[in-house]
Amino acid sequence: MAKILTHPEHGFRDTRAQDQQRAPATSSRWKYWLIAGAILLALLILQPLWRWLATGGQSVRASELRFATVQRADFIADVSGYAQVVAARAPSLFASAAGTVRFAVNAGDSVKKDQPLAEIDSPELLARLAQERSTLDSARADAAQARIDNQREVLARERLRDEAMIRATAAEREFQRAERAFAKGAMSEVDHLRAGDLLKAAGIETAHADAELALERKSLALQLQNRMAQVAKQELVVAELQRQNDSLTLRAPFDGIVGDLLQVDRAAVPLNGPVLTIVDLSAFELDLSLSELYAQRLTPGLEATVERAGQNYTAQIKRVSPEITNGQIKVRAAFTGAQPADLKQNQRVFVRVQLDRREQVLTVARGAYLDELGGKAIWVRDQDALQLRRIELGLIGADRVEVLQGLKQGEEVAISVVRAESGVERLHLHR
Repeated sequence: MAKILTHPEHGFRDTRAQDQQRAPATSSRWKYWLIAGAILLALLILQPLWRWLATGGQSVRASELRFATVQRADFIADVSGYAQVVAARAPSLFASAAGTVRFAVNAGDSVKKDQPLAEIDSPELLARLAQERSTLDSARADAAQARIDNQREVLARERLRDEAMIRATAAEREFQRAERAFAKGAMSEVDHLRAGDLLKAAGIETAHADAELALERKSLALQLQNRMAQVAKQELVVAELQRQNDSLTLRAPFDGIVGDLLQVDRAAVPLNGPVLTIVDLSAFELDLSLSELYAQRLTPGLEATVERAGQNYTAQIKRVSPEITNGQIKVRAAFTGAQPADLKQNQRVFVRVQLDRREQVLTVARGAYLDELGGKAIWVRDQDALQLRRIELGLIGADRVEVLQGLKQGEEVAISVVRAESGVERLHLHR
């Protein structure tokens, strides 16, 4: 209840105490606006916190990541790396017999074809060669003696045949005389028949003599042939030993450079032991180790490009290793045209192998997701967050990868390493 005050001058009471001073209406409205603004400001401030909580409390700094945009373009699937230059021909020469080696050249010397490189002294091989030569001489002498004996046997058989022919001729004359005498009655029938029997016996003897002569000639020819076969066999033995003896002098198979001396001079070397290597520097090949990811697509015949001193040289895959070692597969390539003039053995050059070509396909830059996530997933940017998404990739090139499923043109993806705990599929992205 309002108090009634007494006016000090007139001594009566008035109503001034009932009046109250009020603020203008506009003042109240400003208060409401200030409260609404404070609430809106709080929402803006707490929005990152809510997003952080929505992502499970995981976050990553955007400045620490590299992003790439999914694009549609022509795609060339290739793989590149550094290859080691090796000589196309670099054979090792081996000892054809056990002995002592003496070198006529040093490592790094230039040599010409058929030039002597080393000599192996093998007394054992020389002794065997001398023995086999003596055996060969004996076999030849036996064959010559057999030829003479054969002639002697043939002459003896021919004499017996000739004697049989003479007796047959005499029997025929005797039979003719008996025929005339029997016709005149000067010979009995019994003597006439006996003369005929003698003629028949002489003919049979002559026929047998001819047959025995023919058989003896065949028999002697076979014996001589056997002797000559033994001579030929021994000649092969001697020829092989002579070849081994000649091969004790190691000669250059082509023009080139002596590589490594695999033995010490004047050292004993075993049979088939390595002696030295020779390198042909006129033709080079390339040894390239590539990731096992390309194992299914690497085949002999693929074209390759060798970059050297700002120029490109064509090459072709010759061989692909059938096994994978430490996640790498080895490939051997050879130049198909001109090769760089200044190449050196064991030098490294950059090689690019073209695997395939596709037109207007979705592609994305290569990145750590290939190794970190196995190429099965990738982190996609969703405003201020990263969402892990399953993807399917196709061809893999040197700097880009073909996308088959999971991404759309224009989307941004993280291609650098994204550190997240296992099982987390969404990360808050902050500055």
